[in-house]
Amino acid sequence: MKATILTLILMTVALSTPASAEWGLYLNADNTRWNLTKTFAFEKDCDSAARSAVRSKQALGAGCSEYVAPTYRPTAQAREQAAAVAAERARANAAVQADKPRQEQRAESMHRDNIRVQEEANAAERAKARAINNNANAPRGLSSRW
Repeated sequence: MKATILTLILMTVALSTPASAEWGLYLNADNTRWNLTKTFAFEKDCDSAARSAVRSKQALGAGCSEYVAPTYRPTAQAREQAAAVAAERARANAAVQADKPRQEQRAESMHRDNIRVQEEANAAERAKARAINNNANAPRGLSSRW
């Protein structure tokens, strides 16, 4: 009975504590957010660093918390997908860069066409105004009184 209880206690303790726990030192320097400043292997070291930061007035507040470092390692498939996406973006950027001079030439050509059309419209307006003006100043037919 004692052996069973002792085994259960040991298993509970062994399973509840992570094997590689780190402690993160969080500092509040500007009273708006907490920043992770440094990580420690032992809680005691983190606590002493937090106390010294507050005593030296480097931070308004300091605290320690268990820190689990992100351990993301992309799989081979994810690396291949990322490489394919990067290659596709590079091709698209190269196509845009190659097409830029043509786009500039098209824009310049359209600008010249717009200017030519506007000049033709202005010339037509001037001709119309001259015709109206000439008709107003034209001599009228002979009067029947003469």
